[in-house]
Amino acid sequence: MKILITVLVLFSLLMGSANAQEFTSKELTIKSDGYELGATLDIPKADVIATVLIVPGSGQVDRNGPPVAATKKDLDNAKEETQNVKAYEAWGHELAESKVACLRYDKRALQIGMKEIFTFSQENQIDDLVAGIKLLKQQPEIDSTRIFLLGHSEGGNLVVEAALREKVAGVIISNGTAIAIDSLFMTQLELNANLSSKKLEKIQDKFNRLRDGSLPDKELLPGACKPYWGQWVDMFDNLDSTLSLLNCPVLVQLAESDENFPGETNAENIKRWKHFGRQKHITVVTYKGRGHSMDAKTEESDANNPIQDIVEWFVGG
Repeated sequence: MKILITVLVLFSLLMGSANAQEFTSKELTIKSDGYELGATLDIPKADVIATVLIVPGSGQVDRNGPPVAATKKDLDNAKEETQNVKAYEAWGHELAESKVACLRYDKRALQIGMKEIFTFSQENQIDDLVAGIKLLKQQPEIDSTRIFLLGHSEGGNLVVEAALREKVAGVIISNGTAIAIDSLFMTQLELNANLSSKKLEKIQDKFNRLRDGSLPDKELLPGACKPYWGQWVDMFDNLDSTLSLLNCPVLVQLAESDENFPGETNAENIKRWKHFGRQKHITVVTYKGRGHSMDAKTEESDANNPIQDIVEWFVGG
């Protein structure tokens, strides 16, 4: 009983209290470029005020998302039970309990092998996302004029590109990156004690050649090749101007304790997003005590709830 109570308290700390509303879930399949991506649509039984499509972060991520981290105190109390909480699943359920339908899907990266890795690109991921938007618009329970994209991490860049290709009501960027991804990635790698300085120099050289155009198409960078990394780098280089092309509102949510941004990079990332926020259609909100998955890192995070802020943003809009 003590463990159960602790887990429930942890979930409340992670996502805040939601107005209890019953919802149902149904399985869907997003068909894109010959791939079939599994998806779950959570639908409130009460009146649906909007629909959110969650776009995952980088890597081989399924529809439920990464395990939600917790404070050391919470982990000491609840131990392994806390690992059962998955970020996107928790977001989707809280949204559904707040009268917002939510579609979550498995990334194509879960299916590709070494043969596909040489051609796998950000364009492929955008195609999958656009296919998901079109699938949502076909669902009888969904108002096609009230579909919003919620991009987490890498997904924050993808939603901006997708919103230029398929009409949506708005875009939410959760802990997206506004600083150059190759620079951020190298900063992260420098903290890896298992990588020698020689190895780091080789990776940096590849990124330098990627930028000057001399990197061969099939030369492997960490986790992917030139089509993927090259397009991702371009997204950052052109992010300010791309955001200006959007004719829908944009909500940017940033965690002040984001562990994916080492050292001063998180402060720099927030600063750059606030600079982009000079555009009238962009709203930037920061959250104390929250991490990369908007999980609670400190007790002060109790007072602010990113998911409920999204719901209020829908109502206010």
